[in-house]
Amino acid sequence: MSMLPVKYEDGNTFGTRVTLTDNVDKVIDTDGYMRLSLSANSIDAQCTGYINGTPMFLIATGHENPPTSTQYFTAFVKAGMTIKYHGTTGKTEGYFYPLV
Repeated sequence: MSMLPVKYEDGNTFGTRVTLTDNVDKVIDTDGYMRLSLSANSIDAQCTGYINGTPMFLIATGHENPPTSTQYFTAFVKAGMTIKYHGTTGKTEGYFYPLV
């Protein structure tokens, strides 16, 4: 997956958002932020974020009465790092926001 064209807007320090594919490695060619979300309405939903092949964070619901809200996690990543996310049940999404 290649980087999308960067939009320069007055006062904006972020480029165009890149959508990550579930369970697929993405090598980052610029500094930026990895953001994951889990919209869980099911029991035991999980979303794991990996940096350089190591599981670094986990968003998860409980065993009973899962939340109906969305949970987020954001991490700063440097150019050259490999990022990935993997989600189970629930709606999981992963994005990379490059800095411009």
